[in-house]
Amino acid sequence: MELSRFLLPLLCVIAVEVRDIQTSPINFVCSDQARQQLFQKLNDIRRDMSGCSGSALLPSQVCLPFVGLNMEAWKKKTKQVKRSEIVSALAVLLEAMRKAQNDTQSDCLSSLLQRLSHSITNHLLILKALQVPVETVQQDGGACIRMTQDLQDVLTQYSWLVRGKMERFVEELAEDICEDRTDDPPN
Repeated sequence: MELSRFLLPLLCVIAVEVRDIQTSPINFVCSDQARQQLFQKLNDIRRDMSGCSGSALLPSQVCLPFVGLNMEAWKKKTKQVKRSEIVSALAVLLEAMRKAQNDTQSDCLSSLLQRLSHSITNHLLILKALQVPVETVQQDGGACIRMTQDLQDVLTQYSWLVRGKMERFVEELAEDICEDRTDDPPN
């Protein structure tokens, strides 16, 4: 009985997380359109910030991960290291958004942060579902490189991560898994 009190909420959280994935991992890798749809959600959050007074300022400082991309160094890394860097950076961003959401008094800002957390979670779940073995060594990307209270700054870092490292990683995976795929949806 005691165990069931903890299992039911845990199962509910898992079910919600899995149900909320916006696209399948294979579709995400093989379809530019699927990736663009997820990225559009970030643009929608930016747009909706204008209707939410004071939304540009987070209630407290949050940590930003390193999202820079040096192409020469990137090309030398294994897929596992690349995936690990992206997952670590997304985890830092997700933790920052959850902290900010817990600290905010504004319903409007809380809604924006919840949507942003959902978008980050989608990217995390997709990456974790991809069949790329995980290396046990912590890679660059998970460390806090600076603090900010500016939501626009967070959105920019997230955008750079998605359009930079994640896009390059997905392009590399697509070469391996999409060439024989014939079930692409029509454009």
